[in-house]
Amino acid sequence: MATDTMPIVQQREPALDAGSGLDVNRAAVTQLEYLHQCIDESMDRRGSTAKWYRRVNFGYQIAAAVLSRIAGEVQAIERHASLADSAQARLRALGYDNVAISTGDGSGGLPDKAPFEAILVAAGSDNVPDPLRRQLAVGGRLVVPVGGAGLQSLLCVTRTGEGSWTENDLGGVRFVPLIGAFGHGGRC
Repeated sequence: MATDTMPIVQQREPALDAGSGLDVNRAAVTQLEYLHQCIDESMDRRGSTAKWYRRVNFGYQIAAAVLSRIAGEVQAIERHASLADSAQARLRALGYDNVAISTGDGSGGLPDKAPFEAILVAAGSDNVPDPLRRQLAVGGRLVVPVGGAGLQSLLCVTRTGEGSWTENDLGGVRFVPLIGAFGHGGRC
């Protein structure tokens, strides 16, 4: 799978190199590899034909590319329109046709596309964003970093019924803040 995503890694966005704070580096790729492992283990989706995976505010395309190989369809949200547009074009050019990237507030999710079997949030929030929790299908799982600016907990939230969820702490992580109405400092 690493070979499949190498053209994405090698074609960096100029905006990412302009000191925007969105720089893609080895730490980010390591974070992705760790997340991928957590997703596989916590979502119990290996070999499945999951219809939906979604990632939120993960400004570079490698996450969507990796997830597209284990899910039937990937819905992604990027808050910067120029990054969303170029990522979508690059992924299409490389043959990742089951990825759709929207521009918007990832903390609120994509209610018009719900319910989701799995949601991955790759930015930290003070609490689990309620709109994301509610967009899960029964049996669906949400992996989200929760906590303040320091050490956070990577939670796996499973929807067990129409109004019930369970949470499993997957361990300590540190992510950039989830920016948005239901993200870090917002209403959750």
